[in-house]
Amino acid sequence: MTTATPEQQQRLLALQQIDSQIRRLQQRRANLPEQQALDENAETLRAVAAEYADAQDALEDQRSIQRKREQDISHLEARRKAEEARLYSGELSTEKQVDAQRAELSSLRQRKSAYEDELLAAMEQIEELEGRVEQLTSRHQELRTKAGELTEARDAAAGDIDAELAERRTERERLAGDVEPPLLTLYEEVRTAQGGTAVAPLEEGTCQGCFLEISVIELEQIKAEAKHGLPRCPHCDRLLVLAAR
Repeated sequence: MTTATPEQQQRLLALQQIDSQIRRLQQRRANLPEQQALDENAETLRAVAAEYADAQDALEDQRSIQRKREQDISHLEARRKAEEARLYSGELSTEKQVDAQRAELSSLRQRKSAYEDELLAAMEQIEELEGRVEQLTSRHQELRTKAGELTEARDAAAGDIDAELAERRTERERLAGDVEPPLLTLYEEVRTAQGGTAVAPLEEGTCQGCFLEISVIELEQIKAEAKHGLPRCPHCDRLLVLAAR
């Protein structure tokens, strides 16, 4: 058991209370609702940006198809006119040649019709994709605007906590300066081992660190030790300080 007067024990308990306040503030700082909202907005923004990129790629593909089919149709139309002119030019001397020419014209018309169907489908897709791109552009801008607003809200909330943390840390330095070095060293060792809580008040026979009740025999021993030292909780091994009367 470490020697400590009741006054020294109370100073350690005060130091623990301020450290607990600092830890809670740090947890709040790390888990701001405003930061969570900002992160969710950023995730949505990334998804919208990816969808926008996909829509733009698809739009460019359809525009490429449109250009290609317009060229194909123009080329086929020129060929059709040339072949049709040849059919009626008198160059073809046999029925077989005439039939072959008519078959070629029929093939050209069919290919042109197929290309026209593909062109129409591409143009319909382009219209739909342009609308989608416009929607995504607007949505992206909305999310960017919201990101700015959420950032301001997050910074304001964080600023309030940071100011309070600065006050608590200043108070912590003052309290730690009033604790004897050996006791402060012990306190820090136990605090590290116990996840941040080194000192716990003993209230109505219960350790306020682990919230387990202490037996009557152990309680009497702890009370006796507390007159001149720092007893330990038999359950969690934290330093115990009797509640001030």
